[in-house]
Amino acid sequence: MSSANPAPPPIWVTLPDGQEVRGQLYERRQWQLGGWMYLVGLAMWANEGDEEHWNENRRLYAP
Repeated sequence: MSSANPAPPPIWVTLPDGQEVRGQLYERRQWQLGGWMYLVGLAMWANEGDEEHWNENRRLYAP
């Protein structure tokens, strides 16, 4: 018996400011002009004054 939707593999992503965050790899695409783009899921948050806003898994493309 196989799982219909296996869990995406865990990855580490280095942000432009040097922070390393853990995420999930959902998809990999090779562009026509060369190179790869990756659809990754990352936990995102924002501070607005005294409030913190969480988005558990935001998906975005990364080079």
